Amino acid sequence: MQKISSIVLYILAAISVILAVMFFVSGSIEGDFGLSKYVGHNLVWAVVLLGLAVVAALVSSIWYMVTHPKVLIGGLISLAFVVVLFLIAYFLAPSEAFSFKDFDVTAATSKWVSTGLNLTYILGGIAIFGMVFSEIYRAFK
Repeated sequence: MQKISSIVLYILAAISVILAVMFFVSGSIEGDFGLSKYVGHNLVWAVVLLGLAVVAALVSSIWYMVTHPKVLIGGLISLAFVVVLFLIAYFLAPSEAFSFKDFDVTAATSKWVSTGLNLTYILGGIAIFGMVFSEIYRAFK
């Protein structure tokens, strides 16, 4: 199994290197918006790699939970915590429709963007609090 994963990793790395070389070598070949025509190829490849990473992370997490059922309780508690944080961010978010230059932002779009920003602020605050708490805890330990 490890040999197969190594081969897949080398194939993905080779495709990435080929696309990167094509992007940097083709400086004068223009596509849409005056950019290199290989920008689109690299963006699609980045999405493919991101999708593969998400699938691999989910499959390995689910596999570990199936093989170690005691971990499932901790995973469900973490999932419940994330859902609660998301709901807090969602209910704090305003839903105001507005117009910005040539864009008309609907109330639903405004609500989702504000939810993402609120969730980012909440998680950032929790991270900073965790760092400060761990340093203070270590100082008194």
